[in-house]
Amino acid sequence: MLNLLQTYAPAGLTPKFLDMGCGDGRFVFSAAKRGWFAVGIDLEPSNIELCTKLAKENGLAEQTQFFLVDMFTFDLSDYNLIACYLYEKTLQLVSKNLGERLSQGNCVVATILYKPRNWIPRFVDNMYKIHVYDETMTLQKK
Repeated sequence: MLNLLQTYAPAGLTPKFLDMGCGDGRFVFSAAKRGWFAVGIDLEPSNIELCTKLAKENGLAEQTQFFLVDMFTFDLSDYNLIACYLYEKTLQLVSKNLGERLSQGNCVVATILYKPRNWIPRFVDNMYKIHVYDETMTLQKK
């Protein structure tokens, strides 16, 4: 997924990665190991505690941050590479916020398994069920 985000990112972009629903932090840590500044957000306190602990243990605390926040209202404006590995219903609820961020340009969003309703992805990896979107995304007519 990180390779796809990087592939579709605008040239010269300084990566600021956000993982919405970061779980155990695996995507955040992988992004940090690439030299990206990486942030994970989650609604589950135990996930944030685990990620913070693992970041310190693995020497990644300087390149990563983890926040216990409401992802439905979280300000996405600081991030240009956004990953969403969320339940379908949750993804639908955050899709308005994601769509607004995409419309600002210089941003790429990747979703895993599910895609927001009516969104047409720029690229689909059918093997891993990853959908990639950028500001060229269009909406399907209902």
